[in-house]
Amino acid sequence: MWNIRKTPSFLVFLLFYYRRMDILRKNKDCRDFLDSLKFSMKTILLITYICYSLAAAGFASSTSVTMLLVTAAVMTVGESIGLTHIQTFISKLAPPHLLGRFYAVYGLHWDISRSIGPLAGGLFLTSFGGEVIFYTLAVCLLATGLCLTYTIERLEQKVIRKANE
Repeated sequence: MWNIRKTPSFLVFLLFYYRRMDILRKNKDCRDFLDSLKFSMKTILLITYICYSLAAAGFASSTSVTMLLVTAAVMTVGESIGLTHIQTFISKLAPPHLLGRFYAVYGLHWDISRSIGPLAGGLFLTSFGGEVIFYTLAVCLLATGLCLTYTIERLEQKVIRKANE
């Protein structure tokens, strides 16, 4: 028999949240409202990279297991928001005959980071220490997020101009 008093509070929250969202999805008016809350790709990328930057700074300054778990949760939120929407954006951006090539270039960044990351991270770690790595990463992620936001805005304006011509 399941006893709610012995269940950790975050699990109870997740169960009630999931049930509430399930009820909302089944109601047509609520489903239309949830669909209207869609954000632009620019906003999604900005939120994603802010979450990544906060996670990197959190990993640098974590002093307890609780803080590490909260930091991991923030990073997971960023991943959940960003990774799925980026692939959707690529599918809208790419012409149908070049879709495979666009996805290949997108996947290339995983291979580059897996190849260079351990070596560069190890050298950086032995030279400067762990905190410096994560704070530097936080700054780089924030700068990258701002650059991508600007680039996406320009792409969206270009697409809108082409559609209006």
